Amino acid sequence: IAVAAGPRDTVSDLMRRGELDEMPKMVPDALVEIVTLWGNGAELGAQLKARVKAAGAARASLYHNVSPNDPVSMWKDISDGYKAA
Repeated sequence: IAVAAGPRDTVSDLMRRGELDEMPKMVPDALVEIVTLWGNGAELGAQLKARVKAAGAARASLYHNVSPNDPVSMWKDISDGYKAA
């Protein structure tokens, strides 16, 4: 996967220089599509299970930048969607 910034720039370099607006250019759309899931809880669970199976993985790890406004039930919805898929 090619990067769009200068040949020697890394995300860390851009961060140090305060060039935060340049950072998204370093992440190709193809990579974003590979590492993200979109949908409601049940949809996320089903998508995750499909990716785990396709990869032949034994387990997966989730990350979500949880805010105080996010309902804890979201995790149950994802789990239920995973089990149902």
